Amino acid sequence: MEQIDQVISTQIAPYLEMIEQLQQKQKEKEAEIVVLKYALLEMDRKFQELEKKTKAAPAPAARAGGRTTASTAPKTGAGATGKGSALTTPRGTSRSAQQPTSMQDARQRSKTPTSNRMQNSLNASMTSKTGVNRESVVGKGATSTTRDTSKSRNGELQSSGLKKAAVGGSQRQAKPEEKKAVGSSKAAAVDRNSRASSRQGREPSSNTSTLKKGALGAKGNTQDQSFSGRQSDVGLNQSLISENPVTHATFGKATCQMYPWEKKPSRTDPSVKPSVDLKLAYVPSYNGKNARNNIQFIDGQHIIFFSSTVGVIMNIETYQQQILTGHTDEIVCMSYQPLTKTLCTAQKAASKDKDPYFIIWDLNTNEKLVMGASYQKSIQQVAVDESGSYLITVGGTDKTSVCLWAIKDFVDEFKKDKFQAVVRGIQARAEFDLPKLNVHQIRIDTLTSHENIINIWMGTDKGVRSVQIDTKARSIQESKIQSQLTNQNNVYDIQFVDDEVYFGCEDGVVMFLAKNRQDLDSYDVDGKSVQSLGCVRRSGGNVLIVLTEESAKGSIYGYKILNEQFDLVDQEILTKLGSENLKFKPKAVCVYDEFVIIGYEQNTIIKYDLNTNQREVLISGPFFQPQYLAVHPLHKVFAIVGLDKFLRLYSYNFAGDRVKNCLINSIELQNEAKSCDFSPNGKFFCLGYQNGVFEVFQLYDNDGEYFQIECLKLFDLNRKYAVQCVKFSPDGRYLTISCHKDLVVFSAQSEDFDQEGLLKGNTQTVTFLQYDKQSQYAMTNSIDGQVLVWELISGSFAKTDPAKVKDLEWDRKCCVYTWDIQGAWTPDMKETDMNQVSISSDNQLIAVAENLGRVKVFCYPAYIPRQNFLSLDHGHVSHVIGAQFTNDDNFLITLGEQDCTVMIWAYKSVNQNSSDNSTSSPLNLQLDTKKLMKLDDQ
Repeated sequence: MEQIDQVISTQIAPYLEMIEQLQQKQKEKEAEIVVLKYALLEMDRKFQELEKKTKAAPAPAARAGGRTTASTAPKTGAGATGKGSALTTPRGTSRSAQQPTSMQDARQRSKTPTSNRMQNSLNASMTSKTGVNRESVVGKGATSTTRDTSKSRNGELQSSGLKKAAVGGSQRQAKPEEKKAVGSSKAAAVDRNSRASSRQGREPSSNTSTLKKGALGAKGNTQDQSFSGRQSDVGLNQSLISENPVTHATFGKATCQMYPWEKKPSRTDPSVKPSVDLKLAYVPSYNGKNARNNIQFIDGQHIIFFSSTVGVIMNIETYQQQILTGHTDEIVCMSYQPLTKTLCTAQKAASKDKDPYFIIWDLNTNEKLVMGASYQKSIQQVAVDESGSYLITVGGTDKTSVCLWAIKDFVDEFKKDKFQAVVRGIQARAEFDLPKLNVHQIRIDTLTSHENIINIWMGTDKGVRSVQIDTKARSIQESKIQSQLTNQNNVYDIQFVDDEVYFGCEDGVVMFLAKNRQDLDSYDVDGKSVQSLGCVRRSGGNVLIVLTEESAKGSIYGYKILNEQFDLVDQEILTKLGSENLKFKPKAVCVYDEFVIIGYEQNTIIKYDLNTNQREVLISGPFFQPQYLAVHPLHKVFAIVGLDKFLRLYSYNFAGDRVKNCLINSIELQNEAKSCDFSPNGKFFCLGYQNGVFEVFQLYDNDGEYFQIECLKLFDLNRKYAVQCVKFSPDGRYLTISCHKDLVVFSAQSEDFDQEGLLKGNTQTVTFLQYDKQSQYAMTNSIDGQVLVWELISGSFAKTDPAKVKDLEWDRKCCVYTWDIQGAWTPDMKETDMNQVSISSDNQLIAVAENLGRVKVFCYPAYIPRQNFLSLDHGHVSHVIGAQFTNDDNFLITLGEQDCTVMIWAYKSVNQNSSDNSTSSPLNLQLDTKKLMKLDDQ
């Protein structure tokens, strides 16, 4: 294979070189076009000056008896009241008035609803033909979609028309709005031609306020006069050629103007990457949506579950965790053998791997023993036998196959080549094919199994199946069982109680076989479909725990008789989870003595004590497409919002307070949330919704122990576009909201959050917004690669040259089209592939969350093309929507959109888990050769 790759590389090398040359020529031509545009604008300016001088000269005298005439044009400059002028409103002169919105419940809680004047201003300012969630025909049946049709936060530009607009818009410098008097028809024609040349490839927008003309008439003047905030317009006729050198840089597939920092370091080696080792310290989320029966007790204090690509060992008393990493894609099932303390976790087939693989762990030492690949296209369930020598996997695509593997075979192959990460090519000891089934659960029948025989029960979508495995003869055959079991629909769980085996069925029936496995009986339970089964000891012996769908109760049955019921949730649990309307669907249950651990489809784990009747939330994470995370400026708290309509507050102070749960509080929201931010003093929290509404909350904290949130004000922007960005300025003076291409600035210091003004000029959806540390400038990035800067000094909002701010320090830097992030881009990245960036407080690292399913950490600044990086591979899958360093740099928090997983990585707090002596020593992910030798002797 290596020789073939070398031959192919040799043959295609000339073509790759030719492509690079063509790309370089294309960039040179684009730069020439930009220079020609600016030259044309300069000629236009000189031509209009000549026109003015001609008009100022006295007109020739008329014929005898006539009168001398002169033609004048009406003035429409700043401060005039003619058509095309901009209105300014003094700050704080208008108060909010009541106006209904579509969210009545939140309106009743709001103290100061939005004013009518602001509504009209925003309605007029945010009119566009090409908007969010709208498709337009580009040509030949192709459609273009901007924002929210993609699974990522920033969406994708899919049409060729919008891509041309992105290239065209990013190659020209940001032009401020224009004010000019009505000139002659010839001058107007030249001006229109010069602007038309810079609009090629861009779809027309109905919002013409960015190109003001005095002779547009009343229709073109209505939008500009409706704004209640300050606007500062600078004519296009003045020269836009900056005194600073302009560099055209590529950010993925976008090309933008970039102004390099004069004080940037002299580092030139792109191979240098961060020397730190970020360890995964805590995972406050659980995968209950896509898996079943994935929680098990290790001992009386520790449970094991999985979330995304990692297994988590958690102490249910102190909440401390140890993380098992090694998988490259989402874990789908696991099996734990308590006698040998052997754990097997299996994952999906990763995109770069053809076959799924599994990992065998020794939980006596928390060490990874071996990684083996199965040739089955998928693995649905796994089981480890009592001896810890054999592994049974069930999976497949077109058919369901049952395979028997000897762990020794993988060990021997690993000894031959210890540098291989995954042992491949091992043949199963035995294999048996069944019709295509969706297998929910498999259990080994320990009563009927013996030295060489392993009997397996399987709960599937087509009833119960049973197979018998002969390890000595290396054969598998299906066992005949009662037709009542095979004729069932979904059988979700299987549980052994003493010598009997119980089956939980979808139709609300529990069926069970006696000790001889011939006598079958059944009974109906209190509830709908049976989802999970458990076993608990009582004075008369072991009894069955039954959990049903949409039931908040657990039922204990002793041979068909309902002995007792207990409430799994109470008012305190519902308050902490944020809603009284949650319908819990159990997906897993495990029992140890009097402790019952239940995993729910809502990605929540609850602990229940049968003795004290106490309940507690152990884990609760987002359960549908989280969108944004924000870190509190003062406390060790961070917030997560998303499309599941919940706001969750978490604490990352688990290292300092060992008896504090990571989840602090949850709030059910009125709509799907898109963005959020804390104010600098931590007293306010702003949240932007998917439907164009944003809400301001006031936070009350009890020394950071328990945060309470109260709705302070709700604004309805009366638009269908999502509120993509919300951001407080560092001095706490401004709150800026972006909705599609317009930005609205509010006063964060006034009681009613009065509108301050508008930041206009973007032609596509704004995706990133940041302030400088002195709150004097604001910068935005838009979906088409455009970079704009506004000056906020003395309350004026004037667009300014980006070169003016190239040496400024930015607060909570997040814009991605800048010189210090250029090295984080690769040529194949789309403009929307980078979801969030975060720079550590010590300015040593920059973390990048991207759509390719991983978090990259670069040395800051990352300005060298193709700069090397530290990849946090064994973490999220698919889209990583957020990455944020904490204020003290102790942790890096990351958020996965598709896997709904929150991960906390230790940066400066590297010894976070070292003091937890309740489990075995900290994880050692190196393969243990001594343990492999023990397996080899079996």
